[in-house]
Amino acid sequence: LTEIGPQRAMALLSNYFLFHTPTITDIYDVRCELEPELAASVAGRLSDDDFERLERTMRVYDAPPSTGEEEYAQRMAELDFHSVLAELCPNPVLGLFCGFLQTLLREMVVCRRIYDAPHPALRDTALHYQIRLMRVLKSGDSEAARAIMAEHMVAARDYMVRMEASIAGRFLRADGGRG
Repeated sequence: LTEIGPQRAMALLSNYFLFHTPTITDIYDVRCELEPELAASVAGRLSDDDFERLERTMRVYDAPPSTGEEEYAQRMAELDFHSVLAELCPNPVLGLFCGFLQTLLREMVVCRRIYDAPHPALRDTALHYQIRLMRVLKSGDSEAARAIMAEHMVAARDYMVRMEASIAGRFLRADGGRG
């Protein structure tokens, strides 16, 4: 037996989903449960170097993009922020699962289409949540970290589901059903 790293484990697991493709809703249902716990688990445990890593990802999108490629790179950096948190998680199972969800979001065709679509306000929204989260992570307030991440995941899910419906040419009825 030889040890495999998290990237290899995620690649192997990704193969499974080539034939059992999850929906964006499937992924965000899990993200909405796990990522608040991830945020709470790292609150008060991060080093100055860890905060520097998180801040480096945020710097990629601290200014509005000037090209479509730059905007796509910013969307990937927003996911990188969450991937860094997953790598820093003291619970290896929680960290691996959260990191894997980021991998799925990067690889799914519908997500790539969503990330390719211009949406300038999305950068501001991500920064808003991540700046708030960084403050409470530094203070060690795990309950506030959990609450901010929960709010962020619900907002992200709602956006991604709306965009998925738009790309698929479907419309969501006012009552939430598909029509």
